[in-house]
Amino acid sequence: MTVLTAQELDDAIERCKISWFHYVLLVICGLNFMVDSMEISLLPYLVNCVGVEWNLTTEQKASIGGAVYAGCVVGCFIWGAIGDKFGRRWTYLAAASLIAIAGFASAAATSFTSLLLIRVIVGFGIGGAHVPFDLLAEFTPQRFHNTFLTSVEYFYTIGSVFVSTLAWLLLEQYGWRCLTALTAVPILVATLFSIFFLPES
Repeated sequence: MTVLTAQELDDAIERCKISWFHYVLLVICGLNFMVDSMEISLLPYLVNCVGVEWNLTTEQKASIGGAVYAGCVVGCFIWGAIGDKFGRRWTYLAAASLIAIAGFASAAATSFTSLLLIRVIVGFGIGGAHVPFDLLAEFTPQRFHNTFLTSVEYFYTIGSVFVSTLAWLLLEQYGWRCLTALTAVPILVATLFSIFFLPES
């Protein structure tokens, strides 16, 4: 079995042509940026609707939004270290699965306390959602870095527009639970894609 040095591997990647593999990686990374955007864009709708339904105080409503950010801060520190030790593929799959499960669980929350805890978990998972971005950079020839790594940012905007559109179409008739559940669908799709197509670093 031939073992390539780091330089030989870099040279081999630079000689590669862009293929469907790179576009799949781009979609996986893009969906994660989209999820990040969606979870942030969801907060005003979630906080206001839950606040009215459960008669929450201003402090309680603010803490729901803060819970996601608190989870993100902790997740950013932890997921990177886990990825370096156990591999980026499995680290990402764990983080993405956590976001998907907690995203759907948010829609089923029955109390302020449970929702607060679940949103912390969502934020914690989001802290590891950008792990595939490293893989995209590693497997893409350097001459295409600007194109591919910049294209990921478009998904962030798409995520914001997607949530606003869903809220406009569904919120009044179906409520915040439906909207919250639908925002977890893209990360579920990204996770399923990743199981089959995301390589290890």
